[in-house]
Amino acid sequence: MLAERLITTVIFIPILFIAVYFGGASFLFVVTGTAILGLIEFYDLQRKRSNPQYETGIVISFLLCISIYRKIFNPNFVIVILFLLSIVIEMFKTAFAHKKERYSATVNIGITIFGVLYVTFFLSYLFLLRERGVRFVYLLFFGTWCCDAAAYFIGKKWGRHKLIPGISPVKSVEGAIGGVGFSILVFLVSRFWIFDFSMESSIVLGFLTGIFALLGDLCESLLKRDVGIKDSGDFIPGHGGILDRFDSLLFTAPLMYYYLTIYYFL
Repeated sequence: MLAERLITTVIFIPILFIAVYFGGASFLFVVTGTAILGLIEFYDLQRKRSNPQYETGIVISFLLCISIYRKIFNPNFVIVILFLLSIVIEMFKTAFAHKKERYSATVNIGITIFGVLYVTFFLSYLFLLRERGVRFVYLLFFGTWCCDAAAYFIGKKWGRHKLIPGISPVKSVEGAIGGVGFSILVFLVSRFWIFDFSMESSIVLGFLTGIFALLGDLCESLLKRDVGIKDSGDFIPGHGGILDRFDSLLFTAPLMYYYLTIYYFL
């Protein structure tokens, strides 16, 4: 398992970093593709309890990524279209169904919309963050993934006290503390490369990134536990699905963007 993780990391990480560096169509393709694959995984998780609108979610996700990256139209407009389109489609499905829909129309609409907001909208903050600078996207990746890795290995070796066993039985308090600590360390070390932050702001942002990474991980664990599934998928060998690898980034990407917005504004 560990060897498989390392091989996958060696292959995928350079592709991601190259796409971030060059930007353009390659970056748009990688982020949009990741968002759509993650959205499909999310809908697959919910199939036991709902009938999400895959086509609606995929099309809207594509338009949302394009709208944020190219600024062709306001992303708020795309979200409004998502709400209206999802409701209209569910109305027609109910009206012309030969038999009563097995699942609640309200649940189907809610899952469809929530998936786009949770996966695509949160991940699309990578586009906005890159406009602040490529270095900040790299810092986000290093800070988030070092937190995840440290929490995993420290928790596995020294974890004694369960963090929230009702959500994730394997996560420990020791692992969480170690993950947040490594996140702070990454941001402190980054000051030798990124001169934008003071010592205090590096500690604060490192701490918040570690906390939000943990929350993102726990959120996905909650969703998987809710449907009784261990991994969201098997798209990335050794890591599980797209959501298993990017769950923390869904929370830390908006955090980093808004922190920078407030930091530079002040």
